Amino acid sequence: MRLNILHSRNNRKSHHTLTHLFTIVSLYSSLVILRLQLKADMELDWTQALAGQIIYGWINDAAAVMTIGGLAWLIQAMTGISRWVLFVPLGIVLWLASLANVLHFKYFGLRLDWWIVRLHWRDVGMVSGSATDLGATIAVVASIVFILAFLGFSLIHVLNARSNSKSLKGTLRLRRYVHSVMVLLSAVFLWYLPIFITPGAPGMILSDQIVMIWWGELTRREYFIGASDLWRSALPNGKDRKVLDDPTELLAWYRDYDFNTTVCSKNSALSGIEPRDDRQTKDPAWPLMQKLHIQADESGKLRKQLGYPEKKPMNVIILFVESMRTFELMHPELKRIIFPNLHRVLTNHGLLFTQAYSSALQAGQTVRGQFSTLCSMLPNNLGAASYIAHTTVRLHCLQEYLQKSGYHTIWMNSFESTYHSKRQFEILHGTESFYDGKYFRKMGISQEIGDWGLADQPFLLQCLKTLENLYKQNKKPIFANILTISSHHPHTVIPEGRLPDDLQSELLDHPEYHGYLSRLMYVDKALESFFDAFFQSSISKNTLVVLLGDHSTPVKPHVYLTDIQKIELTFRVPVALIGLNMPTGHNHDLVHQIDIAPTVARITGVTGDISWVGRGLLTGNGSPFVYQAGDRLYFRDSQQACYSLPDVMAPLGTSLKCYDVCGIDPLWEDELNTGQVSQEILDKIKMLYLANLQSIALNRILPAQKSQNIPKN
Repeated sequence: MRLNILHSRNNRKSHHTLTHLFTIVSLYSSLVILRLQLKADMELDWTQALAGQIIYGWINDAAAVMTIGGLAWLIQAMTGISRWVLFVPLGIVLWLASLANVLHFKYFGLRLDWWIVRLHWRDVGMVSGSATDLGATIAVVASIVFILAFLGFSLIHVLNARSNSKSLKGTLRLRRYVHSVMVLLSAVFLWYLPIFITPGAPGMILSDQIVMIWWGELTRREYFIGASDLWRSALPNGKDRKVLDDPTELLAWYRDYDFNTTVCSKNSALSGIEPRDDRQTKDPAWPLMQKLHIQADESGKLRKQLGYPEKKPMNVIILFVESMRTFELMHPELKRIIFPNLHRVLTNHGLLFTQAYSSALQAGQTVRGQFSTLCSMLPNNLGAASYIAHTTVRLHCLQEYLQKSGYHTIWMNSFESTYHSKRQFEILHGTESFYDGKYFRKMGISQEIGDWGLADQPFLLQCLKTLENLYKQNKKPIFANILTISSHHPHTVIPEGRLPDDLQSELLDHPEYHGYLSRLMYVDKALESFFDAFFQSSISKNTLVVLLGDHSTPVKPHVYLTDIQKIELTFRVPVALIGLNMPTGHNHDLVHQIDIAPTVARITGVTGDISWVGRGLLTGNGSPFVYQAGDRLYFRDSQQACYSLPDVMAPLGTSLKCYDVCGIDPLWEDELNTGQVSQEILDKIKMLYLANLQSIALNRILPAQKSQNIPKN
């Protein structure tokens, strides 16, 4: 009799344990299968999915399940309520969030960020039909089966707990506390395991656990700097928001902006020599989707004018210099002190654009500047940086454009490739190979300048060596995106950038500017050593270097500036085309970062699909400068410039004032004559960044197409 009772108890205990295991496995399996649906929607094979960190995604799913399990055990220990009462609802919420993310990605090609949930949770009923259609896949159906199994096994546990309910006392309560702590500690270990294995790795769409992404967005973790959801208020949301039927139409207007017939720039070197491409709109419903055509003889003619062989394939290096701006490079006195070496390079080998702009003034400035330059698209200044928050946005970037034509596309920086989701965005938009701080440290570089990475001088020299070796090995033209780091904020004085004593005395009351100039002085030496080695290298004869600042900086100089000069200072970056036999001089045409990609395309002679809004550096009229954030609006074409200037009488504390800038550079003018921009143009300019935001955030630039492959290496 006693043996039968013990045997019966053991059977019940074994059955209880087995049912418990099936419950946990069912919930976890439902999440695993949903991640397989993400893989299918991205059209990745298994090699690519593994490179996209799908295993980390499954680890994060396990951590999520263990987290809610540990919380349920803890509540049971504290209150005596069955853990299943909490575990089941939390499990359902976890699954629904994951399913919603999968369906949202399947339709929009974008992650379901928290701002979307906050704005559109009321639309669940209206989109249920679409959700049903999107969810009609084997993987989603299988996931539903597993979540139903989870509910079934959970119900068995709840009924069993009710029939055998007893209060938790003494040893049993202590045991529940121990269990909950062990489970939660195990969950924490799993959350951090991918980071320990590959620091910075989480961030790929296949590795993200959407609930933790939401938590990060809500708490503004450092990883999400620049991904604030405050910008969501600018999206269509009720009667008080302007809904644009097709925001890309306004971007197409900006791309084709009419400068009228007035020629304002004087004596610009090589102005207007860039051949006009034949852009054919592929689909009237998608105004930015075009096919770029350029005749081979026209491209060869342009290369010859720039000092390159007419027919030999071109290598291209885009060299972003951290926080370098035009003011110090062109100031009559500072340029001789801070940039003597770079000016020597430009005098002998460079075409400098003296009136170039960047609109990348917002959190995540570097990735905004790179986005504008490489993808020929205005940065999303009303919202989160596209690299961070919209990594899967559909548009054509220069690296993808060249990759499809046989180029080996390369990314180089001495900091982390995963920071601000750079690696993820670049992978999905055409970059094949990555060389970050780990690689350069393996190459023996250890010197650091500041807090952000390795010193520019040895870093740039190693970049050149690596590119030479890759070119020799692969026999393919190369495209390299290189970013320096030594001039990154915070700016402190460094021994490698000691300023002359007389200038130091002038900067006693301007310590930040002293540090900024010190860093720039070191950058000048680093650039000198790089270009001296470059001109002696085996790749110099057929390699174009585009040198530019990734963005400007609002650091105040020690000299007096007007309000307009302060604004100009904040958005002006140097842009230069540098080559062994490059015609030299200064081009004073108005240009923008977005004009670089079209020019590179025309010089290389590559034909392909584009979604660019830039016009070109050498067309005679580049793209107008425009910037908008909050109550600030700035706009400039070759004839007129408008600025939101301080005005205590205005409702927002600023008022828009326009000036005549035809034939002059407002950065260097103490006074400007009043001008006027037509109301029609101003109305469109005021809506341009809203159109830009909606085009990016709603993924309206290009129609759905196959996702970019993740490299197999």
